[in-house]
Amino acid sequence: MEDFNSFSETGCEIYVIENGGSILNYKKLFIQKNSNLYSKVQKNLGIQGDIYIYDKNGCRIDCDDDLRHLRNKDCVYVCPKERDFNYEYFLSMYSKKSQLGQGGYGSVYLLEHKLTKQKVAAKFVDISEFLKKAGDIQKAHREAQLMLKLTHENIVNLETVFILKNQVIIFMEYISGGELKKCIAKRGSPFSEEVAKKIMKILILAIEHMHSQNLVHRDLKLENILLIDENDPFSMKIIDFGISGLLTKVGIGEKINAGTIMYCPPEVLTKKKLSSDPKIDIWALGIIMYVLLTKEYPFSCDSDYKTYQSIIKDSIKFPRRTMLSKEARHLNKALLAKDHIHRYTITDIKSHPWISKEFEDDEQQMKPNFFEEIESNDSDFWEEEKLSIKPNNRRIVLRDKTCGLLRPALRIGATTKLGKLHTS
Repeated sequence: MEDFNSFSETGCEIYVIENGGSILNYKKLFIQKNSNLYSKVQKNLGIQGDIYIYDKNGCRIDCDDDLRHLRNKDCVYVCPKERDFNYEYFLSMYSKKSQLGQGGYGSVYLLEHKLTKQKVAAKFVDISEFLKKAGDIQKAHREAQLMLKLTHENIVNLETVFILKNQVIIFMEYISGGELKKCIAKRGSPFSEEVAKKIMKILILAIEHMHSQNLVHRDLKLENILLIDENDPFSMKIIDFGISGLLTKVGIGEKINAGTIMYCPPEVLTKKKLSSDPKIDIWALGIIMYVLLTKEYPFSCDSDYKTYQSIIKDSIKFPRRTMLSKEARHLNKALLAKDHIHRYTITDIKSHPWISKEFEDDEQQMKPNFFEEIESNDSDFWEEEKLSIKPNNRRIVLRDKTCGLLRPALRIGATTKLGKLHTS
């Protein structure tokens, strides 16, 4: 078993490969945190000219501070400064092991690096129908790069995104526990409301984070929620975020297949609203909540046409055998409101009686049990951090408006760089 531990205090061993050269000509180097990577690589490879060094995902390492992101047994690629990074060679360093999935926008494969044996899931999306001029390629690449900025514990990590020939290729962390859909199917009965609340809470927080970054999933469904541990429904990660929105933005129309139609809101099916509206994801959350509580789909029929009609016209009904609380039924109906204007927002969901306690409990745990003075040399600190000051039992609690997290508090009367705090 290869050791993929993070960069230790003593350093780590890496593989150095010439981007475009033979895989057999790699070098092993031991580097430390204070190493000058560029000079060490040039010396060991006998390179005279200026070079760029790229990490295992094809991202350029600009300074030695980036060394902390390297792990033991990682590889780096060396490329002359005058030459662009060769993504075709980069892809050739992986062998295709198996197909993991097939969707409306492309295929997903398990790839393994030929040298390091590290595994990734790679999605290949054909965009040949769209790429008609150079500007189109740049636009697609720009949209793809935005997806790399999203980091959340319950959203799959994107390793790299690049365009090669007529394909957008997305490298993601490999999640081996299977789909949440299969986990539900294996159960003899639906989840209890208490378990469903915890699953919904995880999904709500992940979607909230996604929306805060101006990304709408647009294809949220049980098949796109993977488990790290197949026996633990809470170990979930959302995949395929932003792909549907990306392709819609760059000119490829909505693709609705049999598996997706059950998660599509009326405004998408009737083409009344095709923009990336967060309410599209809220509807999908409603479908997922219904399945968690009943093991059935609310509008499923024996043909796509009938399902389409049911989504547009029928009101939500719960199976008679399913004993659900009044609060659960109310929230589920609010998530599946036909008119997107009246459909709940994330804020509405978090304050709903059925699930609000889940978020309140978190807030209580996050309150500091100690108090310390926070000082800043920057007079714009409070504005930049978007903090508000609230009196709380003779203490000042700083709440970050962007994410709702409680920051360490200040005693009333404490003096900061901005002066003395008071409650009025």
